[in-house]
Amino acid sequence: MSNTTIGKFITFEGNEGSGKTTQSKLLYEKLLDNGIKAVWTREIGGTDIAELIRDIVLFKDMSITTELLLIMAARYEHIEKFIRPNLNEGKWVICDRFIDSTLCYQSKNSEEQQLILELHRKLLDNFFPDLTLIINVSPSIAMQRIKIREIHKNTNQLNKFDSRNQQFHQKITDAFIQVSKLFPERIVQINGEPMIEDVSSEVINIINNKMKVNLLR
Repeated sequence: MSNTTIGKFITFEGNEGSGKTTQSKLLYEKLLDNGIKAVWTREIGGTDIAELIRDIVLFKDMSITTELLLIMAARYEHIEKFIRPNLNEGKWVICDRFIDSTLCYQSKNSEEQQLILELHRKLLDNFFPDLTLIINVSPSIAMQRIKIREIHKNTNQLNKFDSRNQQFHQKITDAFIQVSKLFPERIVQINGEPMIEDVSSEVINIINNKMKVNLLR
């Protein structure tokens, strides 16, 4: 069940290096340009406490179960203190990652995915996005983009997910494809390999069609 508030909750998902962060910010800016009240946020994060948890999860070694419980705690904070209040004010909330990333990164099989969904339903009041856009790129392109991004940042500090090998990124890519089949009414997949502007145009087309708006390019 999606949220029943006034605003719209749109999430972007995808592997590391997919371009989802760029596309989520471009949509946020496009909404503002078209006179629609909107905010941008991310997971893990979005509140002071959730951002502290983000640093722990991304840069400390721990079990998948520990990751999951920390992420759930951060998400509860995020929903209650940021996402829901903004939606109740009529704003669109654009979020870089949400539940679908947890299903892909913190599970090993479909049984564990179902456990995560059960926790999400019980602990987080069955709170799901109105629409989710998964930005797909091949693992090889994802890894190339990660390397380029770190060069531009002038830092060697990759988080533990960025620094994983191509086999891991292939697993995550496959997991997102599988998750999209669980929620076909909510999730739309987009090819993230073309030029940024072309992917952004596709995002706008989908938003216009799914959300019944008319965003000008």
